[in-house]
Amino acid sequence: VQTTGGLTVGSAVAARLEQAGDADWFKVELARGVYRLEAQGADTGRGTLGDPVISLWAANGMPLGEDDDSGAGLDAWLEFAVAQPGSY
Repeated sequence: VQTTGGLTVGSAVAARLEQAGDADWFKVELARGVYRLEAQGADTGRGTLGDPVISLWAANGMPLGEDDDSGAGLDAWLEFAVAQPGSY
């Protein structure tokens, strides 16, 4: 999986979906530990997506986790324990 978008731990990013079915990808470097990833949407007034979904993938393209509605309202909330530090 290749992307030019990047995240840092503890930061947030605002992104735009240009067309139906679009997905935005971001690379993040993670150390060992437990992380919470969130995608916030219009339902809670903290974004513009109607029903955001968040996924975590390994650098080799293997899916590691996904969430649709575990956060507030229709927000996505994914908690993941990183055992192998690296790019995700």
